[in-house]
Amino acid sequence: MRTVIFKPLLLILFFFATSIISLNAIDANGGGQIKIDVHTGFTIEDIIQDLHNNANITNVSVTNTTGTVYILKFNPKQVNVSALIQFLDGHSGVDIILLELK
Repeated sequence: MRTVIFKPLLLILFFFATSIISLNAIDANGGGQIKIDVHTGFTIEDIIQDLHNNANITNVSVTNTTGTVYILKFNPKQVNVSALIQFLDGHSGVDIILLELK
C-alpha cells in the first residue's frame, strides 16, 4: 500500500520542483534593458502607450533614473527586441542611450 501512494506523490513533487527551477532559470537568464531619454513635450506614459498601440509590445516595465532618463526592462523571450528597437529609433520623442541584453 505504501508503494502505491509513494510513487505518484514522488512524481508530483518532481514535476513541481522542475517547474520552479525552470521558471527561476528563465528569470535569471533572460533579461534586457534599454536606457532612453524622453524629449521635452513627451512623457514616459506617451511612449509606453505608443509601444502598446503601435508596436504591440506589452511586456515592458519602466524605471526612472534621473529626470527624463528611463530604463525599459523586458524579457527578450517575450518581447520582439528588433521591433522594440526599430520603434524607439523611429519615435520622435525618444533617444536610445544604451541597450543591454543578457
